Amino acid sequence: MAEKFISKIGLMAAKVESVEGTAVSPAAADAVIVHDPKFEPDPKMNEQKPLAADGSPYPSIPGGRSAKISFKTFLKGSGAAGVAPEYGELFRLCRYAETVVAATSVAYDPITFGDVSGTIVLYWQNTATTGKKIVLRGCRGNWKLGLVDGEPMYIEWDFTAADYTETDSAPLSGMSYDSTSPLIFAGVTLTVDSIAFNLHKLDIDAGNEVGLIEDIAKASGYLAAIITGNNPVGAIDPHESLVATYGMEAKLRAGTLVPLSCVSGSVAGNIVTITAPKSQYIKASPSDRANIRTRDVNLKFCRSAGNDHLKIKFT
Repeated sequence: MAEKFISKIGLMAAKVESVEGTAVSPAAADAVIVHDPKFEPDPKMNEQKPLAADGSPYPSIPGGRSAKISFKTFLKGSGAAGVAPEYGELFRLCRYAETVVAATSVAYDPITFGDVSGTIVLYWQNTATTGKKIVLRGCRGNWKLGLVDGEPMYIEWDFTAADYTETDSAPLSGMSYDSTSPLIFAGVTLTVDSIAFNLHKLDIDAGNEVGLIEDIAKASGYLAAIITGNNPVGAIDPHESLVATYGMEAKLRAGTLVPLSCVSGSVAGNIVTITAPKSQYIKASPSDRANIRTRDVNLKFCRSAGNDHLKIKFT
C-alpha cells in the first residue's frame, strides 16, 4: 500500500439536514476549521455462541452501527457583526436556535422543540486531489468550553451519528475560511453575581444528553441521534476571600441564583458574550493555585423564564 495519509492534512464540513437523518452534501461554504478531530466508529458485532462439538469460535455477525466524532474550533466571531461564525451550524445541531440581526448580532439560545440534525463530512487526503471521505449522518451533540487564562479560547464539540460511510473521494475545493483573529482568555470581562473574581479558568458544559432513535427501516438500525435532556454545568476557581467580602458558602446553602457574564473581544464582529442569568453554586471546595488559596467552585446553570439557561451572542 503506497498511500500515505498525514494526520494534519484534510478538512471538515457540516450542514443541517433538510430531512432528519438523511445525509446532505456540504459545499465549500460549509467547511469549518477544526482542531484535533477524532472519529470513532461503533459497529455492533453480534457474537455467536452456539452449542458446538469443539471450542473454536464462530464469526461475529455484523449488525447495527453508529459513530462519534469530536473536535475543537476557536471561539471567535466571523469578523462582521450580524454574520454567523463559520461553525454556527454546529450550535444548531446541539439544540440551539440561531437568531441573526443584520449588521448587529448573531445569537444562539437553547430550544426545546424544532431542533435539527446534520451531516458532518471528514475528508482525509493522500494527495492534493485524492483521498477518502467519511460521511456521518443524523448528527446531534454537545458543546463545552474549557477556558484558561492567557490561552486561546476553544469550543469542544462532541457529536453522535446514526450512521457513517467511507468512500474514496476528492476533497472539497474553493474553501474561503474567515481570517478573524482567535480570541485569548485574557482581558475579558467576567463577573459572577456582579463580582469580578480573580480567576484562572472558566469551564462550561452545555450538558446535552445524546441518544439514538432506533429505526429498523435504516441499514444502520438508527434514524438519527437525539438530545433527550441536558444538565448544563460549569466551574470557576476564584481566590479565597473573607466572608465579609463575599459569602459564597452562605449563598450556596441558601440556593441563591446569581448571574454569570463573560465578554471577550473588543472589535465589532469578534465580540463574544456568554450569559447564564441564573447560576447556582453547587460546591465550593478549598484548593490552591500557585501557593495561593482558591476555591474550586462547581456551578449549575438554571432556567429563568425558560430556554435561557445558557446563551451565546456574537456582535
